[in-house]
Amino acid sequence: MCIYTAENLCVQKIRYASSPSGAGKTHGIIRRACQLGRDVDRIMLLQPTKELIGRTIEDELKAQPKRPYWHVFHEDTISHTESVAAEITSFVRDGDSWGHIVFATPQSFHHIGYFPEKRYWHLLIDEELQVLRHKAHRLPNTHSIITDDIELVALIRYASHTEELELEHLRQHRTVL
Repeated sequence: MCIYTAENLCVQKIRYASSPSGAGKTHGIIRRACQLGRDVDRIMLLQPTKELIGRTIEDELKAQPKRPYWHVFHEDTISHTESVAAEITSFVRDGDSWGHIVFATPQSFHHIGYFPEKRYWHLLIDEELQVLRHKAHRLPNTHSIITDDIELVALIRYASHTEELELEHLRQHRTVL
């Protein structure tokens, strides 16, 4: 859905529903998706796991009268000649997706490189998206991320001139103590 501004720019409308577990958010999303599908709109519904997608289809979607066609995209439903994101992209680009609900996980959605005709799609998200991505670093290979910006300063006086020369040698060669 778009809201058109005075400059005739399409601005996406965002609706948000916050309620406790078991309050019927998924049921409401499915009802809304079916309504949009009957209006021959395109719908993508993101759910966090393939198990939840399966339960939603069995418990909610199949209980709806006049439900639209649906397609499920995750590792168990694709041909494995391409990635899940590539299969979704092919379907969105080449398939007859008008009036269909596309089920996918947020993980695959993040990897869709090209999404044609975005303005004709409704994106419904059941459960919040992950907003942070963890990036692990192996310290032996990536210590320079931290150590390049660390300068060590000696806080004790050395007893001999030899130790002071060794410290100066280490500083000149940028060796971290």
